[in-house]
Amino acid sequence: VLPAVGAALIALGAIFAFLFIGMRGQEADVQILSSDSTEAGAVFTIPIVVRNTSRTTLREGEIAIMLPEGTYLHEGNQSAASPSRVVKKIEDLAPGGQITVELPVRLFGREQEEQKIDVSYLYRPESIRAKFTVRVSKTIIIARVPLTLNWDIPNTLSRGQEAEIKVSYLLNSRLSMNNIALRVEYPPGFSFLSADPKPAFEDSIWNLGTLQPLGEGIITIRGKITGEEGEVKAFRGGLGVFNEFTKNWRAYNETSKEISITVRPLAVEI
Repeated sequence: VLPAVGAALIALGAIFAFLFIGMRGQEADVQILSSDSTEAGAVFTIPIVVRNTSRTTLREGEIAIMLPEGTYLHEGNQSAASPSRVVKKIEDLAPGGQITVELPVRLFGREQEEQKIDVSYLYRPESIRAKFTVRVSKTIIIARVPLTLNWDIPNTLSRGQEAEIKVSYLLNSRLSMNNIALRVEYPPGFSFLSADPKPAFEDSIWNLGTLQPLGEGIITIRGKITGEEGEVKAFRGGLGVFNEFTKNWRAYNETSKEISITVRPLAVEI
């Protein structure tokens, strides 16, 4: 009799464990209620709502938020680079209770680039010792980048002519942007001579530092260009972030300017 009772208890325990564990994650509902898009560098609030949908109190709650690379946390009037993972403790949730956690951030990226936010809610039901997790994600689109870059360069240049290229930039935003760099890619046949101000890395990258709201500036580049008559040359430039240690370049905004090569109207050859 005893072996039969023991076997029955084990079977009941296994069924209970299967049903109980199978229901894990259904005690809580987690939602990210932010908008679907934002402007690069604008303050963007991520509201995270956690609801207790069970009949037991959820204890030892913790929310972990995984943020995209280059995100800044914004508190008060200050912004600072954020770690990739932000953890916040939350209070115990009684049955039917809910809590909202808001995280103000500033997201950066190219126009129409997708930024993914992952949220995990870790909790322990009051009646057991084990902890469980609910995970949700949301994708945010960078709808606009407030950085502009313009070229001041003739549409045609003579072969072998020394040219002066002016690249102007502007931050059309109410908030500053940190660690901004400007990068220029020269076409084949262009020989760099000098620039004002001087580049920070090789002949193509300038560290602009922190751009203030409506901050602007001009970079003047001098060089010579060669090529065949009628050949089209493209100068490309971008504003973004450059890591001097890894040499990694991440562009927020890029533009280009095409010019064509002509022969000089007067030439003497011996």
